[in-house]
Amino acid sequence: MNSGGGVSGFIATSFRHHFSHHLRRHFSSLNFLSCYFTTTATDFSRLPTTHLAELQGGTINNEIIIEHLKICSNLRQLESIYAFMVKNSYNQDCFMINQFVSACSTFSQSDYAIQAYTQMEDPNVFVYNAVIRACVSCFVPIQSLQIYLQMLRAQISPTSYTFPSVIKSCALIQQYRIGEAVNGQIWKFGFKSHVYVQTALIDFYSCFGKILESHQVFDEMVERDTFVWTSMISVHSRSGDMVSAHKLFDEMPERTSASWNSLIDGYSRIKDIKSAEFLFNNMPLKDLISWTTMINSYSQNKLYQESLSTFINMTKHGITPDEVTMATINHSWCSINYPKRIFFVGTQ
Repeated sequence: MNSGGGVSGFIATSFRHHFSHHLRRHFSSLNFLSCYFTTTATDFSRLPTTHLAELQGGTINNEIIIEHLKICSNLRQLESIYAFMVKNSYNQDCFMINQFVSACSTFSQSDYAIQAYTQMEDPNVFVYNAVIRACVSCFVPIQSLQIYLQMLRAQISPTSYTFPSVIKSCALIQQYRIGEAVNGQIWKFGFKSHVYVQTALIDFYSCFGKILESHQVFDEMVERDTFVWTSMISVHSRSGDMVSAHKLFDEMPERTSASWNSLIDGYSRIKDIKSAEFLFNNMPLKDLISWTTMINSYSQNKLYQESLSTFINMTKHGITPDEVTMATINHSWCSINYPKRIFFVGTQ
């Protein structure tokens, strides 16, 4: 493909126009990491010996390194393992780098993942996908889009697993035009009917208030799992269109707690507490999120006594509150002037 023009050319131009200062800072950090890894790859005395001693003393194979990546408990250990990989040329193995990138995501270290990828002579599409996904999970969507652009310039054809992360990146940085350009490539490469790609597009359009576009993608889907149904219900709920949301809920082949919770939250947003209560009371199974959603619904609509009663009922059912639940219930306590009870509730 000609990466210099068309859609990829538009993406490249948009990057240069909107994100040049971010990219300069990004590559400056990569230069620092390059120097760091070059040094540590040949000087193990500077690195912690936890796990690494086992690697140096035994028979080395892919399984051992992967196992150490999985049990790695801190960033220094991750650095040690990668330094070992560099010294023993595992840093050119696409499968091994894929595993390393996944470990980087665990520690929210997108720069390490990108550095490992940039040191490869011939990364394949699976490495590109892993790095793009890692950047999104580490909340650096600009870097994710930059890697995607580099993949196109290297004439590596995307797969269906490439586009969900790329589309999500466009939503995170609020770049609708770039997202539309990426959607054009989804059609070009023939992935418009893949369920994960379509789900990402539904979320993308909903982020920009494009409800009709979201529903169009939903209507075109041949296969819909429960996550897709719930996503579309959430789209309508967030927009306040509870008629459409409830219609989808009624049509949903298999309802989940998430779909019930989404509908309850939607009715709360439009201050229809009676409908929210009806749904909550008729839920076949209530999890912590369900209880917290109902507690928050009461609190947001200034029904603080009902909020407190629901909280007490939740604890009677053996559900342990989390930080979100406690923040909501403490707000209700404060609002009805029971400051002494805040400490009591927070220490149960």
